[in-house]
Amino acid sequence: MPNVSLHRTFTDSFTQLPQKIQKSTWDLVFKLKDNPEANGLNFERLKRTTDSHIYSARVNNDYRAIILKPKTEDVFMLAYVDKHDDAYRWAERRRFEVNKYTGTFQMYIDSTDRDFNEVSQGLFSHYTSEQLLALGVPADVISPVQSLKNEEELLELGEHVPEDAMLALQFLAQGDQYDDVLETITDCRKPGASYMESFINTPEQVAVITSDQHLQEVLSASFEKWRFYLHPSQLELVHKDFAGSVRVLGGAGTGKTVVALHRGCNLAKYHIQTDEKILVTTYTANLANILAEQMDHLVQGKVRNQIEIKHIDLLAREICEQRIGLSIQKLVTDEQDNGIWEQIKSAYQFDEDTIQLAKKEYKYVIDPEGIRNLDEYLDVVRTGMKHRLGKVGRRAVWDVVEKYRNWMAERKWFRYADLIRHARIWLEENPGKINFRVAIVDEVQDFSQEALKLIRALVPINRNDLFFVGDPQQGIYGHRVVMSRCGIDIRGGRSKRLRINYRTTEQIRKQAIQVLKGIEFDDLDGQSNPTDDISLLTGSKPLIKKLSSKDEEAGYLVQEIKNLIKQGYQAHEIAIFGRVSKTLNKFVSQLEEADIPVNSLTTKSHIKQTGVHYGTMHRSKGLEFRVVFLVGMSKGYMPLQFVVKKQETEEEKQIILKQERSLFYVAATRAREKLYISYHGEASPFLFPKSHHLGYDDLLYNERNDKL
Repeated sequence: MPNVSLHRTFTDSFTQLPQKIQKSTWDLVFKLKDNPEANGLNFERLKRTTDSHIYSARVNNDYRAIILKPKTEDVFMLAYVDKHDDAYRWAERRRFEVNKYTGTFQMYIDSTDRDFNEVSQGLFSHYTSEQLLALGVPADVISPVQSLKNEEELLELGEHVPEDAMLALQFLAQGDQYDDVLETITDCRKPGASYMESFINTPEQVAVITSDQHLQEVLSASFEKWRFYLHPSQLELVHKDFAGSVRVLGGAGTGKTVVALHRGCNLAKYHIQTDEKILVTTYTANLANILAEQMDHLVQGKVRNQIEIKHIDLLAREICEQRIGLSIQKLVTDEQDNGIWEQIKSAYQFDEDTIQLAKKEYKYVIDPEGIRNLDEYLDVVRTGMKHRLGKVGRRAVWDVVEKYRNWMAERKWFRYADLIRHARIWLEENPGKINFRVAIVDEVQDFSQEALKLIRALVPINRNDLFFVGDPQQGIYGHRVVMSRCGIDIRGGRSKRLRINYRTTEQIRKQAIQVLKGIEFDDLDGQSNPTDDISLLTGSKPLIKKLSSKDEEAGYLVQEIKNLIKQGYQAHEIAIFGRVSKTLNKFVSQLEEADIPVNSLTTKSHIKQTGVHYGTMHRSKGLEFRVVFLVGMSKGYMPLQFVVKKQETEEEKQIILKQERSLFYVAATRAREKLYISYHGEASPFLFPKSHHLGYDDLLYNERNDKL
């Protein structure tokens, strides 16, 4: 029985077929797998291709599948499916090869009919042909590559360069050292000569079918490529047996969450006992719901039952209520917490300066460090605090803090941060009482030090115990952490980085990342974090549009969405994000007046398949859409003036501005294909940045009477 493999281009084209044709294509694939000699397949070798192994197979009278069928191997690879003439045209333009240097399967558009001019100082002219060949650049593509003058021309080559070779060239164009790029390629590939070996060697593009069930899963979930097409750098992280905790960082769209989910599934299958469990946790409830839904698609039955998915606040609350027996009368919001400090000030006659100092110390030192008493506070190193505070000052601060904590305790009021601290202390005092063998943490950059200490106390130190994924550039909640100070050891080659963006186009990635230029981000363990990802995808540049008023901006939004729907985009594939919910009201009402269905993003709304989604930029986290509109991106709105203005010091203002930059980056990188950015009046300084440092004047509203 031959082996059947499916290229990603086949599953992509399969999803575009009418439902009736999908059924016929499904029948063809199973017939090919079970009995390739059966009547009705009508294999026909394509004579106008450069490869003699390319055939068509009959789906019905009008549709054909394109199949790679080597004479010397009992393998079939389905590459494409479409109407007869379109399928033939697609195949006739492409080359299908095993690269003898990298062992990868390569499929790319033939460039022999294009003219390329030699350049003396091109982007890659200082690399020899032998060096480029070693990176996987095919011999017939060397000349076009050496003629390139800049990165834009490289991206324009697109499918004329094999995907793996394009990645290597993008890394070089970005400034990576040649030896580093070559090592990356040789580390994750195993050169081989056969087509079958090349398919196995290129898992990010080719799904090698292992069973009827596997085939059924791939065809049934063609839209969910993340389930079946993983890059070798991702697969290594999924399957490797690590000596301890692991941290994986990467920019937006680099597949961190995909790796985390697959690793959780793999560990549940092969590395834990039947009475042990794996915790998958993240920072917010809506992200936990998304993770749970994705895990349900990835694995079912007993293995799925061994994986618990819940956000960190829920985990802490359950421990406090079910294990400690805390009676929680009220969970206090940030706004209510500010009011409590004011009541403490009034009740005990503290002056404003003392209260503000105590709040600041509590926010940046006492709370993050989990300090329980005065002695601990007197001894703590106030990391990140620029102004010295001696013992007299600390005692004065502690007097306020003690009264604040007593006030809360008497009423049995808690913040979630308090629950995390109580849960962490209980876990440290009662090791092994909760049977989690592994914890996998998504969006780790949003976790506080106390939350990370809780995770460390929850899971016994062992092989493969903790797995963290995140992106410091997406830190929108202001937590400053050093993992080693939380008892988490990632030394010994257990700090990894993913650099290939699978979600957004390179044009969108560059627009989003420019807002972070010049800003320092650490790697959550005290070292610098690079921002040198690249994207596999190319497309149109993000469109930045200036309008004269909010009404005109809303009208523009409605017209653009109508145009997109006419082009074939589904309403649920489009999302609108604004800085605050009030910004969105005008836009949503005009969409409704235009009879365009809308769907407000909540903790459950990601599962809906109707209506244009809308929500705040904070709500965008963890989501992705074909098209994203960022609206109201005007001066004073982004970054949000009043949030920055209420900060006491310039240092605090810059901390908030860094979070606002990260928030813009998060929202912009939710777009897969198209990004629209609109504003009225004067543009946000984030859209056309001149400097990474913004002063107060940069944030002032252009129109003083304009309301959010």
